[in-house]
Amino acid sequence: MRIDRTGGRRRRFPIPRSLFPAVLLLTLAGCGSGDGTGDAVRFTVPRGSGMSSVADTLDRRGIIGSPGIFKAYARMKGQAARLQPGVYEVRPGASFDVILRKLTTGDVVKTRLVIPEGWELRRIAPRLAAVTGQPADSVLSRLMDPAQARKYGVPGPTLEGYLYPATYVFPMGVGLDAILRELTGQYKRAWTPQMRARAGPGHERARGGDAGLHRGKGGQGVVRAAHHRPGVPQPAAAGDAAGGGPHRAVRPG
Repeated sequence: MRIDRTGGRRRRFPIPRSLFPAVLLLTLAGCGSGDGTGDAVRFTVPRGSGMSSVADTLDRRGIIGSPGIFKAYARMKGQAARLQPGVYEVRPGASFDVILRKLTTGDVVKTRLVIPEGWELRRIAPRLAAVTGQPADSVLSRLMDPAQARKYGVPGPTLEGYLYPATYVFPMGVGLDAILRELTGQYKRAWTPQMRARAGPGHERARGGDAGLHRGKGGQGVVRAAHHRPGVPQPAAAGDAAGGGPHRAVRPG
């Protein structure tokens, strides 16, 4: 401050406009506290959502107190256009930085899918249905469709024997196509043409030309040989019908 010599009164310097963003950023940085408190609140960010709609959702769910301030803070941080779609969980009162970190890095809620070794499609279908929210009979019909074997690049005639047994971790809300692509992809990475050639005709499928990974003890030796390769996920134990037991999680990349 300085003295106005003409009037004998003091007056304050106005804050330069160039400093407004920094002052606002420092003020807003204190909004919220760490990870928040209480039970986590679940909400969905649809694909293509803007920061305004997300801020309104957070406000309605009681996670933040002011959608306008949250939007301003996100713009200040340069993160307003970096939202990732998905299902999220955040505790009420979480700091803006914690919320934005989740939203911009895709730190979504995960769901676990276990495909035990030896299971046929009729038993796998309900698990896929539970993860995707589709009817089990519709899922099974798709798994048995010969067109799906061609789509995912496996010999067929259906997807029987080509859904690699392991424990998978997917984002909640994942679609059936993404799951089948991952499971058949793991099969192809684990059971290569070179391995089929080395295994010989004694390990070939009777009806299609590929070793069956869900045929119980008949294909068990081939699966064990495959999952000793570096980078190939550990399949579920053959007797693990309940989905427990030692599995190595496969996180789709």
